[in-house]
Order: sequence, then C-alpha cells, then structure tokens
Amino acid sequence: MSLDHQNAAGISLPGFTNPIFDATEVFRKVLAAMSRPGEMQSIKKLCAFPDSLNSSSAAILLALADMETEVWLAPEMDSPQARDFLKFHTGCRVIETPEDCMFAIVNTQTDLAIFNKLPIGTSEYPDRSATLVMAVENIESEPGVTLKGPGIKVSHDLRIADVTTDFWRWFEQNTQLFPCGIDVIFASEDHIAAVPRSIKAEFSLCM
Repeated sequence: MSLDHQNAAGISLPGFTNPIFDATEVFRKVLAAMSRPGEMQSIKKLCAFPDSLNSSSAAILLALADMETEVWLAPEMDSPQARDFLKFHTGCRVIETPEDCMFAIVNTQTDLAIFNKLPIGTSEYPDRSATLVMAVENIESEPGVTLKGPGIKVSHDLRIADVTTDFWRWFEQNTQLFPCGIDVIFASEDHIAAVPRSIKAEFSLCM
C-alpha cells in the first residue's frame, strides 16, 4: 500500500517491529552518544519513516517521545504524514511554535534564528531545556570541529555535512549558558552523534 493510500485510509506508517527491544536499543545509542560526545553511534533502520524525516530522527522520537512530550517540527521537517506518524506511535503533542518544546526536529536548512527561541531551562531546572535533533546527510570522525569537555579524554574531531560556521557560532554562545542551554543530536540515515551543552567546539572560520 502506498503512503498516499495509507493516509487516505487513516493508516500510519508502521513503527518499530519489536517496540520494546527496538526502543531500548535506540535509547542506549542516544545515551552512549550523549556520554561520549562526538563519537558516532550506528543506528539500524528499525522502522519506516515519513519522507520529511529521516530514519534516525524518526527512531529517536519513537524511542524517547511519549504522551507528555512536546515536539516541534521545523517547516523543513513538517508534514501531515510526519504528524500522523508521531501522534499514532508516541502520542506526543506536535506543537506549532518552538518556545515550549522538549524536542526540536530540524535540518541544516532551518533558520538559525529559530534556535534562539528554544527553551534553555532555568538555573533551578536546567533539564527543562529542549534537545535539538538535526537531520544531516553525513557524520564523520574527521577534522571539522574539535570537541573538548566532559566525556572526551583529550579532544575529538567531528565533521557534519553542510553544517556551517554560523551554526557553530550559535553553539559556542549556547555553551556559555551552561548549565542551561541546548543539547544537540546530529542524525544521519544510519548514525547519530551528540554534542551536549557542556562541550566546547573549536572550529575554523574557513570551514
């Protein structure tokens, strides 16, 4: 059955084949990525996904979102199919503005000015901040930015396709808000890598 026919029939794309096992596997990968910043974690294609998302960003949401989760989809990631998919499989609230979201799903074309609208938490509750999930073409452990901080022994090189110096300038300002601020998860088709707010990213202006 085609996606158009599924939508017409009110049927969502299938989620995880084995919901408990697959969600646990993705959760462990996200946890590993956050605890070892910049290190690539492989993500199997565990579910179908709407065209406006990619396989890893869809899997992250299926594993981490639930009925109490507010998700904001950037215009580049939004579609009726994506909303139906997320609501059907997670029960999450897809909200219209980024100011109150727990997860912001974006890609490299999303306007950086929007990132400054995301919740950064408070000094009392720094955990009440958004996590930014950015769909990207490719993630490589190659020279691009040099990451330093908790979870990294000395330093770690990371190159993300199509992520500009403007993004890393924004992230540099974001780290100055610590313990508040935004955690970032990059999601390609088959890998993820995380850069938490506690990490310093050194980059070249000629990237």
